[in-house]
Amino acid sequence: MLRTHSILLACAALCGIANAQPFTSPAGYLTLEGSSNHDYILFKYDEMRWQQLDDTSVGIAPTLVQRVSWRRDGTSAPDPTWVARTMDVEVVLSNSVPAAGVSVDFAGNYSGAPTTAFVMKPVNLPDWTQPPATTPAPFDLILQLDVPWVYTGQESFLWEVRTRNNTSGSDYGNDFQSVSGSKQSPNAGAAIGAGCIATGQSAAMALAGRLENQLTRFRLGYDLTNGPASTPAFVNIDAVNSNLSVPGLCATIVAVPTLTVPLGMTDATGAASVGLNVPQIPGLVGATIYAQGLAIDAGLGYGLALSNGRSNTFPTAPATPVGVTRVYGYRLPAGTMRAPSSWTGGIVTRFD
Repeated sequence: MLRTHSILLACAALCGIANAQPFTSPAGYLTLEGSSNHDYILFKYDEMRWQQLDDTSVGIAPTLVQRVSWRRDGTSAPDPTWVARTMDVEVVLSNSVPAAGVSVDFAGNYSGAPTTAFVMKPVNLPDWTQPPATTPAPFDLILQLDVPWVYTGQESFLWEVRTRNNTSGSDYGNDFQSVSGSKQSPNAGAAIGAGCIATGQSAAMALAGRLENQLTRFRLGYDLTNGPASTPAFVNIDAVNSNLSVPGLCATIVAVPTLTVPLGMTDATGAASVGLNVPQIPGLVGATIYAQGLAIDAGLGYGLALSNGRSNTFPTAPATPVGVTRVYGYRLPAGTMRAPSSWTGGIVTRFD
């Protein structure tokens, strides 16, 4: 009897997933037109990474997602630049931090392990030069997933698109929905003192920091620049500013190594970065931490190059959480990568 009961429960769970209805991000736009269009980012550039974080579908029935699709903006006039194109596309699906906690550090937005649901391959995108006869337009940019993904409806989720080898550099008009709300800017902190001039550099070694309250956790990040090239680098983190001068050392010690975080090897320009997740402990809000970068540098005293110090204060949570946010970065026509940035609102996307 127990075995029969278990089988019935398992069948009910599977049937519930199988019969779940399609849903959209943002929620509620299967047959409703979005508020505007987004015709200048996604599916335009030769190389791009886009993440969209969504809180609006939390609470829906578990859904086995086997297909992702997009549609043309239905209210925009004919546009000769919205032509068909081919590009390599990859899709990643994952549970995520809440939308209000979106970070420009892409990896920091995952909650749990992400799934590469559509492996990178050439995709033919439809011609969207002409508007539909009626709105909204059909979801006709369709990707059948290689690896189905179960959205349980228990957490916020994200969809991520990575593209390359675009045959067209012109605009492409996706239906888009603005979502009101606010997202707290990361606490950038303040620089303390000045860093050393590392071997091979003409400007002082510098440490930038950012500290975000992502509702379920804090996200801490550091970016080191103008360090010695191709050498191990670290960040020391402390609860106080030591303000310690050591004869023969090229800069004042701000943070002693209460906690030392490896940055890995600096690149050819002397840059390195790290992102850290910090548990959401309410008592941390308002507390200040101090950090300082250091790198191995045989040309300086004690064989070390030090950055400026950096203070950061743990911020409060956003006052008005948003429902959908997005972060993206892309390769500019000149060949350089545009730094990632985050915004509210999202491209209307269907999952079924």
